[in-house]
Amino acid sequence: MEQPINYITHLNVVLDKIASDSRMNPTHVSLYMALFHLWNLQYFKKEFFINREEIMSSSKIGSKTTYHRCLTDLNAWKYIKYIPSNNPFKGSRIRLRYYGKLKGTTPIKDRPESGTTGVPLMAHHLANNWTSPGQALVPYNKQIQTDKNIKKKKLNKEKVAPTQSRKHESASKNEPGNLKASHPKNYAEPL
Repeated sequence: MEQPINYITHLNVVLDKIASDSRMNPTHVSLYMALFHLWNLQYFKKEFFINREEIMSSSKIGSKTTYHRCLTDLNAWKYIKYIPSNNPFKGSRIRLRYYGKLKGTTPIKDRPESGTTGVPLMAHHLANNWTSPGQALVPYNKQIQTDKNIKKKKLNKEKVAPTQSRKHESASKNEPGNLKASHPKNYAEPL
């Protein structure tokens, strides 16, 4: 069963914890972030299977020894729960500890309706004194402006594309091509 996880809150708490932990080195952080990414892709399941090659590749760890050392360190330091598998056809299992709430933040209460977006949602946040640790609230009209810009770019591409294809057609009819050969090659002749 999936846990209700707030991606940003969890990541902020973990990064604060990592910053204050003198035992952690960049390899540990890289491995944790690869595991966290996989956990996110698995919809924050309580426990998930890992593939050593995939995790080593995404965490940029080149040595199996370093990988296993960092994995056991993260397990010993209670960042993760590592359950090794002795079966080569079945991956090891991982449980990531959920770090829920940032210090000094207000818990979310009286959540607005799910269809509420943009300016009304921002007003609701401000009215309830919700804190936003590092994430700005953006009004809905900003999204509208972005959508308009995307539509303009599509229209501009449609206008430009037909002229480019006509140039290509005319070039292929009148000119020999990329090799700039003036006459066709006879492959039966020896070099």
